[in-house]
Amino acid sequence: MLLLLLVLGYWAKCVPENCFDVTNKLTYFYVDENGELFLNTPTGEISLLTGIFVQEPLWALLDIYGNCISIELVDDYLKRTGSLNDQLRNINPTVTTSFFKDICNDLSPLTFLPVHSSSISFFSSSSNALPNQSIVLYDNTKTCDGLVFFSEPLTINSGLLIQILSIIPSNESRIRTTTTTTAVTSNLLVSHIQFGLTNCNTQNLLRTNDLPLDIEKINDRSEFWILQDFKLGNKTTIDRNDEFLFTFNQDGIIEYSHNNSKLKDFIHVDSNLIYYPFLVFKGDIVAIRSIGYIKNLDRYRSLQQVNNNNDTTKSNQELTSTNNNDNNNIKNECDFKLSQDCTVCFDHSRDTVLIPCGHICLCYSCAKELIEHGTKQCKY
Repeated sequence: MLLLLLVLGYWAKCVPENCFDVTNKLTYFYVDENGELFLNTPTGEISLLTGIFVQEPLWALLDIYGNCISIELVDDYLKRTGSLNDQLRNINPTVTTSFFKDICNDLSPLTFLPVHSSSISFFSSSSNALPNQSIVLYDNTKTCDGLVFFSEPLTINSGLLIQILSIIPSNESRIRTTTTTTAVTSNLLVSHIQFGLTNCNTQNLLRTNDLPLDIEKINDRSEFWILQDFKLGNKTTIDRNDEFLFTFNQDGIIEYSHNNSKLKDFIHVDSNLIYYPFLVFKGDIVAIRSIGYIKNLDRYRSLQQVNNNNDTTKSNQELTSTNNNDNNNIKNECDFKLSQDCTVCFDHSRDTVLIPCGHICLCYSCAKELIEHGTKQCKY
């Protein structure tokens, strides 16, 4: 191995014995896009090498000597990704919706922009050589999150509809850990996928080289950027073929509907700005379809109102038979709400962006009061 290091294109370093877990003796290593080699140890990942040339394919070499007499490869990448490849091959390129059929005629095509992070690509079928820019694929084996932009801004009284096409099974998830939040959540979606908005005109101003490997650092740019984890309707997990509708109303509220559930508040923003939506992939959701863009939501809102009235009538009829169970549910909801309360009044949920900080720590009423008093800089 020492002789190979004298040849251009070879990199190696001795790994100390204490870098291995003597109990199960499992480890992994990878090279990131900056040419840095990381090794997993009992105390976490460490950097072993830098300066590796990553513009061309790399092959792993193992030099076994000393106290180590054998190794076993326990993760077959081709076998591990087999079910994922089956999912991708079965993707139907035809745009369909299972939950929002009432608004099919109101949908206009909505694609993704060609500017995206290196872990993102577009779907290509065997029958069409050109990539389908309405279906985005995320390579979650890479060390950077996936960032992709929609081609149209989200304007007042408009909406965009997306569909989950492929999710890696939990027993085949990538080994690389991702940053997670310590907040108590009920939807089990930490580090999976996020919806974001920016007032940066992504069609004209962004280049791929402008996108950071750490998506959280995109807030260091001069424009306004906001990210929020996906929320769910009546389910606890995201599944294949689930659909999400994001809308923007005249009050500056971004709302969402999960599988045609009742519209709920997602975030509050300044309605005077033009926002360009984007998605951030962080985990096991690896394929999404942009079903379409709704330029006018009037008909959809009318349909929602009719459905809500029907649901209210049904709920009132069932109310008397569920009072006993509700007492336990209220306690659970209160425990979860403690981590979501506004940091000023503690009475309402955090759902508002106070321009230009990008933090979600206030309810709409408290944020509005701060702005009216001339305090537009977040102190939290």
